[in-house]
Parts: sequence; C-alpha cells; structure tokens
Amino acid sequence: MNTGFIHIGMMKTASTYMQNVWLRDKSYSLSWRGTMSFLEKLRETAKKDDAFHDLSLDIHVDRNLNKGETLVISNEGFSTAYLNQLEFQAKIPHFIDLTSRNLGKLAKETPNLLMVIREPLSWIRSIYIQSIKEGWSGSAQEFVDRQFTFLKHSLDLEHILGCYQRYFGNILILPYEILKQDEQAFWEIISYSFNTPVAETRISEKLNPSLDVERVYLLSKLNGMNRMILNNLAQSDNYRDAQEKTYLVKNHAHTGKWVHRRFVEFANDEKIKHLYSMFNITEPEEDFLHFHLPAELSEVIRSKFINFLKAHILPDYPEFYEQELENHLQNKHMA
Repeated sequence: MNTGFIHIGMMKTASTYMQNVWLRDKSYSLSWRGTMSFLEKLRETAKKDDAFHDLSLDIHVDRNLNKGETLVISNEGFSTAYLNQLEFQAKIPHFIDLTSRNLGKLAKETPNLLMVIREPLSWIRSIYIQSIKEGWSGSAQEFVDRQFTFLKHSLDLEHILGCYQRYFGNILILPYEILKQDEQAFWEIISYSFNTPVAETRISEKLNPSLDVERVYLLSKLNGMNRMILNNLAQSDNYRDAQEKTYLVKNHAHTGKWVHRRFVEFANDEKIKHLYSMFNITEPEEDFLHFHLPAELSEVIRSKFINFLKAHILPDYPEFYEQELENHLQNKHMA
C-alpha cells in the first residue's frame, strides 16, 4: 500500500470532514472504518494495563485502493480514549504508549504523522458537547470536574507526541484554526510536509451538524433521566425477573442514548419546544456551558500543551492559545 501518512486526531478538530475529503478525493484513499477493530483491541488491552502487548495490525482500507492513490490511515481515537468512562481514564497514558508502539510498526511504510490541534478552551467546550452526545449529563463545570483526568491526559501533547516521536520521524502539528480560516492553505501544508498530493475535494454539506445550546441542554436532561431510570431498575428488589431485568438494562443502556440523541438532532423546533414544556423547562440554565479550570488543568494546558507547541511550531497559534487561557483565568478572578 502507498501509505502517505497517519492521522491521529485530536478529537473535535474536523476529523470527519477530513476523512470524507480523503475518501472522496481522486488522489486519496482512506482507512477509518478499517481501523475500528484494531482501535477497540487497543482500548481493551490498555484497560488491562498491558502497555507492551504486541497486537497484529488489523487495518484495512475503506474502499479498494486504486493505482496511484495515496492511503491515509486516520482515527482521532489514536490520541486519546475513554470519554465518559471515568474508571479507565487514568489508563490513557498507557493507552497512548500502547497505541504508538503498535502503530510504530507502520513507520517502515511512512515516517509521516499528522496531529491536528485546537485552542484548548474551545476544545473543552466541544468535547463536553460530544460527551453529552455520547450519553453524559450535567453542566460543563460538572464535566470538567468529573472528567478532569480525561482532559488532563488528552491535552498532554508532551506525552502523546513524545510517544509517537519514538517511531515517526516526520510529525506535522497543524492548528485546526487554519482549516477554518484558509482551507486551501491547510491542504497545501499537508502536501508540502508529506510530499503527497494536494487534496482538491471540498465538501459543502454538514457532515456532523452541531447542536445549539437548547438542544444540548435537552439532551443532557434526557440522558440524566435515562441514567436514573436504568439505575433504579437495576437496583430494584421488587423486580424479580432477573433475566428480563438484565436484558432490558443492558440493551437500553446502549440504545436509549442513541434514541435521545437522534431525536434531539432531527426533531423540528416545535417538537423541541413541546419536550421543554413537558419537562417544565423554559430555557437552559444560564451557566450551563460555563466552566472554570482547576489550577492543575490550567498548568497542564500551559506547560504540556502550549509550551510544547512553542517548541515545535511557529509561535502565532501557541501565543493565541496562551492569550485565550489568560483571558479565561482573568475572567475567573473577576467573577
């Protein structure tokens, strides 16, 4: 296979859009779906603290690779794991070590590795909304407080890229903001850095529509209700049909969150307003999306993310990220 490069994330940096460009562009082919089984094995192995386990590279192309096409192996899950899985989030460093060690076998095919990064505060807001889409409930502050370990390890670029640097000699760290501001420049930077074709495909339709705050808030409430129902059902002493109880709890835990998510994503405004009325809600709580960073997380962002970037890319974006962090901390002190 003519593997051009491996793309490892971050989450919430337009990965879906980029993957669809690579899948549709005449010069490229993609392995994303073809990485999912491999990624799941990595996650399960890391849960067992077996960071040195050697896995087979079970990676396949998403469609047949035509002559002359450049393959991109892409999965944002290669740079973090265990969103909403609090009991496993301390294992993220082990997961990164394991993942980089196994993907490092591909360095014989390509030394090229792409990581797209993003201003940390906007990334936290975006990953919080993603957590709601995946079944979480509560405010942004509750998310930051309870999933602090996930955030701390996911923003530790020093560790993440330090692991990958052991195997890949040509790592490109590319700010997501460039894609938003000048898409042509974004693709040209990748092409120049990896000696690959410039992607010409552009996609106008929304591939992963964002939710407004009213819908995110409603989904959070639905997820909270769902969790309460499941917990009470599972713990009920009066419900004596153990087999049926286990079946209902296990299946609804997985499918229920998807029913709620798809409703919130596709219901018209009238249906959303009707559900607000049923819950006796007039509008989202004023501070629903607001959060303050714990001191330790602020320090991780400063030392492990921003300072790492200052040593590896041009200063414009790290300085912008640093100013956004300082503004956030200043607003906290003024509150």
